[in-house]
Amino acid sequence: MSELQATVDLLLSPIPVYRRYAKAERLSQEFLAKYHSRDEGLRYLVTGSYREGYPDTLYSYVDMMEILNPQEEMFSQDCQMKIFHPVDEAPAHVKLIIKEAYLDEFKQEHLTIATFLGLVENTEEDGYFVSAEKTRRLNRRDFLADYFDESYKPSAPWTEAQRAEGGSGLSPAYTFRSTPLPGMKQIETDRVPAIECMGWPRSASEWISRKPRYWPRADTIEKIAAGGFMVVPKPSNILGDTKKEWRLSFSIPEALLFDTFDECHAIVYYMLRSLYVRSFKEKLHGSLTSYHLKTVMFWMLEETEPTCWSRERIVDIFMCALRKLLKFTRKGFLPHYFIPSQNLFYTTSKEDLEFATRQIMFVLNHPLDALDQMVNSKYVGLIPRLGLLSVNTKTKEDMMILRLPESVAYSVFTQGEPRDLVRNIGLKCFSQTINDTIISMKSFPGDDSLLSLYLPNILFGYSLASAMEVSAATFDAEKMDVGQDFFEMDTVNANQSLEMWAELVKIALDDTIAAHGDDKPFLSFMKHFYVFFEESLEKLSSGSLTEGDKEALGGFRTVCATAGAFLATAKFSAKDIAYAELYQLLCEVIPPIPPLERIISVDRCTQSMTVLWGGSLKMTNCFLKQ
Repeated sequence: MSELQATVDLLLSPIPVYRRYAKAERLSQEFLAKYHSRDEGLRYLVTGSYREGYPDTLYSYVDMMEILNPQEEMFSQDCQMKIFHPVDEAPAHVKLIIKEAYLDEFKQEHLTIATFLGLVENTEEDGYFVSAEKTRRLNRRDFLADYFDESYKPSAPWTEAQRAEGGSGLSPAYTFRSTPLPGMKQIETDRVPAIECMGWPRSASEWISRKPRYWPRADTIEKIAAGGFMVVPKPSNILGDTKKEWRLSFSIPEALLFDTFDECHAIVYYMLRSLYVRSFKEKLHGSLTSYHLKTVMFWMLEETEPTCWSRERIVDIFMCALRKLLKFTRKGFLPHYFIPSQNLFYTTSKEDLEFATRQIMFVLNHPLDALDQMVNSKYVGLIPRLGLLSVNTKTKEDMMILRLPESVAYSVFTQGEPRDLVRNIGLKCFSQTINDTIISMKSFPGDDSLLSLYLPNILFGYSLASAMEVSAATFDAEKMDVGQDFFEMDTVNANQSLEMWAELVKIALDDTIAAHGDDKPFLSFMKHFYVFFEESLEKLSSGSLTEGDKEALGGFRTVCATAGAFLATAKFSAKDIAYAELYQLLCEVIPPIPPLERIISVDRCTQSMTVLWGGSLKMTNCFLKQ
């Protein structure tokens, strides 16, 4: 296998876990959006990367559209014909101009916009208009504690909102952070005020009948065209009419397009998104955005025959998408997918486009270097490199919580209460994740995906064990060397150590669940020792390990030696280990652990497990060579 293919395989290995996580997080946020709508008297829709299924950052806050008009006051197509005035130089933007003759009827049909929110203003030039500028300022009262009647207040008051785009005043998005009451989580969302409209905008009518096209299907087009759209108070640019200009928003149609993606489409877009987040985002400072890559993906799907999309051609398709993007940056024109006359590069300078072109060409000419940026010591694409099992557990937790009665689920999501229930869910979901890992290891003993993902921790554990004297709890930093024996090890044998530790952790979890949540010594050890590992890394680099540190490392060696001896006796066959006996022995030899927080930390346990995976491998090799 080539180095390029191996890196691609590693990049793609977490995708199933990532997509399940994104779906679970979207469902949980949609569940919360219903409560926000109920409690605050507004309607909310989850939009952005979580709704589409491709969040850039896991565990981050989500984008929501804050729909200002009730469903019965949606802008009908007749209303749109009367008040939508296109912006000539920006076809995806409109001004909402209300002529004198239509004013009374508009106020009657759209009472919330015109009267309650007071968004209609008068000018001598155009008559009346719905103010985009006023809408962008609505946050200053919408979520302050004194805005709602007592019965409609959120469970905690919202703090003063902050603009999501650096305080320019032209972004419609605001970040809202709740002030949590004791024991409550802080809730964060990016909210964009929007007005909902029926049907499909006239300026995008070409998309409905566009030919030729390979994608999307006719029924999808029909569904999207009938599903409505939004307008948001975003002007075309800082020199535009910032009071009157609104942008047509296709967030919901775009999300429906993402729902049609098959496995191959999803993989290619994941690669594009990973390239953007791990490379382009920092280097290009906004001259290329994730929206640009999304648009390129849509054009690729529309213009490429379905037979060209196959798992075997993933790298070729990815490079083809980059070549299409390169063509757009060279021309300085990227057509909006729904309104092709709108240039998405219309505010990007020639200098920035030329720099973006050079960056794209570098990726095309040096794909392995680009992939190395996407697969690094901290991340594999969009997943934290050492967080796969934790992300998997979080997904299971979300889905289990969503199956609870609504009021209980809401309390768990927002307050972490009742604590015993939350802890029990966490323990059970972690146990399920570990059990899934065991089944996978047994079914595919030669699969190196987990070995590759957790390699930094495994190497650390292996080298740490190398620095231990077999006969004593002494530590020699100069002996901290992985050695050739690790790299010569068969993948199947290496995986047996993980299977062994997964079995041990599952026993410990089930033991803790049976004890109604009180941490057993083994789990306390797992949580405590990863904290110690992190501190040891800093001390190792400065040569400041104390005698107490060395003694603690001796405890690590004892645990690894005990487990390694069992694995050596079983000749690298994890299924032949007497786990009840090994678990009992480990509980007896682990050093005393000071009490930690009650809530179990999945991250700490998985990190400890993978460090111990490496340490036990080293000790197993030592025993087999004796």
